[in-house]
Amino acid sequence: MNSIFVWIALSLASGIACYAIARKKGKDAALWFIAGVIFNIFALVIITKASKVLEKTKHQKQGGG
Repeated sequence: MNSIFVWIALSLASGIACYAIARKKGKDAALWFIAGVIFNIFALVIITKASKVLEKTKHQKQGGG
């Protein structure tokens, strides 16, 4: 029974962290909160790394090397 409460607490914490990061980056915060609750650490990794990868890809397509 305690493990369920731990899982719920970690899911909510992950959702809140995703919400805060998404809001800071100008993304849809509500959507990222839901993703954080459902996918936990995976969503956190994606929201923190995705924009860097997209910027790098965009830069390479524009001929920036």
